[in-house]
Amino acid sequence: MLLVFLSVVAFIASIVLTVILYRKFISPDSVRKITPGVSGWATFFRFDHLLVENILKALYMFFAFEIAFQSIALIIGVPFGPGMRMGVGQFFMWFFGLVIGVIVLEVILRISFEFSLLTVLIWKNTTAIRKTMEQGAQLPAASGMPGSPNQVAAPNAAAQTVPQGWLCPKCGHNNRTGKFCAKCGAKKD
Repeated sequence: MLLVFLSVVAFIASIVLTVILYRKFISPDSVRKITPGVSGWATFFRFDHLLVENILKALYMFFAFEIAFQSIALIIGVPFGPGMRMGVGQFFMWFFGLVIGVIVLEVILRISFEFSLLTVLIWKNTTAIRKTMEQGAQLPAASGMPGSPNQVAAPNAAAQTVPQGWLCPKCGHNNRTGKFCAKCGAKKD
């Protein structure tokens, strides 16, 4: 009966601590990242922020607390429960076995959640790279660089004033800049 009561208390304590820490450190209210011009349901439907990231963090905290509190419940409840008479040596062997088991469980839990969050991190980095590349591709279009859809055709007079470069005296290659030919390496006269 004591073990059941302590298990229920450990479960409730895990939930309470998870909610408190989630609101303190993970919730969108505590970490406000506002994208200019985008708000409300748009970010939800565009998957600008994955809900699974916060869910995984909250689940990790819950399971970590659950393992810790259930092990405390076992430490308190099992040796002193009805019909459980242990010697000092048996208790310490059981206790250290439980501590090692808890540490192993916590490490396995942490590694599994890190692998899950690694997938989310890869998604976030890929999205950031894609957005950066899209912004980089738009910069030449905004400045009127050649090949941009916004470029206006230049008049014939402006096209005639553009320097054509120089012809190599050795091979006849048309070079735009430099003192040496790009094709044969001969020096410009």
